Amino acid sequence: MSSVTPRHEGELLHLFSSGQTLIARGQGLVLLCKEHYVDVVGSDAMVGGVADYSCQKIFLLGSIHFAHSQSSEERRAAFEERIAWINDLSELACEVVPLQRAQKCLTKLIQAAGAKAIADLSDEWLCQVCGVLPNTMTMARKGMGLPASPAMSDVNIAQDRLLAQSL
Repeated sequence: MSSVTPRHEGELLHLFSSGQTLIARGQGLVLLCKEHYVDVVGSDAMVGGVADYSCQKIFLLGSIHFAHSQSSEERRAAFEERIAWINDLSELACEVVPLQRAQKCLTKLIQAAGAKAIADLSDEWLCQVCGVLPNTMTMARKGMGLPASPAMSDVNIAQDRLLAQSL
């Protein structure tokens, strides 16, 4: 298997938009941001091809790198791993209560990438993994004792300053 080391996100997006498929390797997660949702895959899963043609942004959490597959067996196994991630996310989506869905989503992502990696992501991105509002993801983090989203903290501080000025 030949390793692929893109120099920046733009190279990966170009590979994906050209229809190439790669296999994610290492420890961690790949978040594939589409127009209306975020797809998540772990190590040994296929990325790219028609599944990720419309990918607009990519987050690599942990020590993920990419490789080309050398055999049809490798491609099949990577595709099956991608399907397993899709099924896991589909199960999360079946949770009716948004707060519980967000907590289950955070738990799954933390198990795969670690609490530090997830803490560095904004609620705006994370909420698109499981179909909840950013405020719901903020409440889920708080309820699980996780640090606040960096982006949301900055927004809240700015809102508090504006509120104080108006009083």
